[in-house]
Amino acid sequence: MLVYGRIYRSMKQIILVLLAIITVISLIVTTFTIDQVGREDQRLKSDLQYRSTLLAESLKETVEPNFINKSEDYLQNVVERFTDTERFAGLGIYDNKGKAIAISSVIPEATSAAQEVIANAMDADKANGDFAKFQDKKVYLLAVPLHDEKSVVGALMIVQNAGYIDSRLTEIWKNNLVRLLVQASLYLQTN
Repeated sequence: MLVYGRIYRSMKQIILVLLAIITVISLIVTTFTIDQVGREDQRLKSDLQYRSTLLAESLKETVEPNFINKSEDYLQNVVERFTDTERFAGLGIYDNKGKAIAISSVIPEATSAAQEVIANAMDADKANGDFAKFQDKKVYLLAVPLHDEKSVVGALMIVQNAGYIDSRLTEIWKNNLVRLLVQASLYLQTN
């Protein structure tokens, strides 16, 4: 009976040590994953903001001269031509009161987030962007002011799909969890 007691205590100690090691490894993996996800989130958002700014400035050069002439058919054709690519969700052209002049069919009319981004861009006379939800999808809104000589006469809004950012972050969590489980099972098998 004494031998079984020693074996039992010995096994109990081994199990406690193994659980402690796995817990420490789990905490380390979780800490590194949180850091990795944070850096990847920042990188993807910065990249999206940069690409959106380049696209908006490029489209602004096409739209601004025609906006002043109020060629609404031309503006609507420009909007539809650039709409619904993989990450590019839509485009809207607004007058200085925030009323849509030409808008992609996929963009809901006048959501509060879009109106705020548009109004802030026109008020500050500089590009303004923010992340929002449209139809349960994460998007990035970027509005740039349109000018008639020196005065702001409207805004051009770019809507980019941003759902891939959350998908990528979820993928990182899944991959790191699988790695942790594989490492833990290998560690348990070797001991």
